[in-house]
Amino acid sequence: MTDPLEVSREDLRAVYDPEMHLMMLRDSSRHRFYARCLLEHRTELEGKVAVDLGAGIGILSALAVRFGRLKEVHAVEALPEVCRIIPRVLQRTLEEESAKVTVHCGFAEEVCDRPGWPGSGAALIVSEWLGIMALNEGMARPLLRCRDSLCRASCRPRMLPGLLRIWVQAASPPGAKAMKCGPRAIPEEYLHGNPHLLLDLDLNTCSIEDLFESPPKRFQLSGGSDGSASGLVGWFDLQCCREHEVILSTSPSAPTTHWLQCWMPFQTPLGSAQVKALHVKIQLVPQSTGLPELCVLVTGESKSDSHLARFFLDRGLASYETGTNETKPSKRRRRRRDIEAVYFPSDLQELLTLAETAVNEGARTLLGAEGEVG
Repeated sequence: MTDPLEVSREDLRAVYDPEMHLMMLRDSSRHRFYARCLLEHRTELEGKVAVDLGAGIGILSALAVRFGRLKEVHAVEALPEVCRIIPRVLQRTLEEESAKVTVHCGFAEEVCDRPGWPGSGAALIVSEWLGIMALNEGMARPLLRCRDSLCRASCRPRMLPGLLRIWVQAASPPGAKAMKCGPRAIPEEYLHGNPHLLLDLDLNTCSIEDLFESPPKRFQLSGGSDGSASGLVGWFDLQCCREHEVILSTSPSAPTTHWLQCWMPFQTPLGSAQVKALHVKIQLVPQSTGLPELCVLVTGESKSDSHLARFFLDRGLASYETGTNETKPSKRRRRRRDIEAVYFPSDLQELLTLAETAVNEGARTLLGAEGEVG
């Protein structure tokens, strides 16, 4: 039986936009975090082998060679049109060291039996697989399967990033009634109460079930001056590992990243007069076309019936119901033919320039106090 959450090349192309790589490369917080993590582990990684899963244009492969001093990096990317760009990015950012990176075109399950695959010899899996509230698009599933396939009794690859935390907090930003569910920058002055931790996971050891089948978290709903809240704000934090407190936060109080936060509006403002507490659960649901979608299910305790809201983060939709916990598969309207994405020459040139900045300037600026990084 086919797993409805499995992803094909057609699914990837249905949602792929070359602009997203430009947006990610403009996010200096992102590549500085990865560079700093690699530098912290340089002693244990130097001269070893890494896998860059979901490599995209290969920027993390370049960072791994430059800052982790890896002997060999295996970049795995599913889309052939993106794979063809990786050598140009590596040549621009690493020059002669670009030969340390081997590009594998395909899904991890397809390339693991090919000649040259590191098998249990990998010391590191580095990947930027994160979507809205970290888990949208479901790319953590193949990440953890790849991790498990590379694990042996005597060798377990380090995951980078190593720790993931997902938070929600009540809020009432101005104009909340007209604000659609989805990525949005929410200033911290409009938050109520304290943040609540939905997931706190070690990516070195957690399971797929830990990510998507954890029980709901219960917390009291905080409100503003009138005692009510217009909705919930969600975000995630990444940490290098338990030994090093190198953190990338996407919270409202942190520097803005390309992920922003995720706004999830209630149908009407809620307070303690309407609900005694909230139960919040994360689920992954399939779509008819495109990547799996993260659904945040919110249940409110009340003296009468339970009040439910379902937030479908990929499509930016909210569904308000009462009395049932069933999450129905979403209906996807977006669809296009399975054709390769095309980069315009101007976009490709900007991409190469941004990649060079990320490796040679962006990370160096952060690490300058620690001396020359070469």
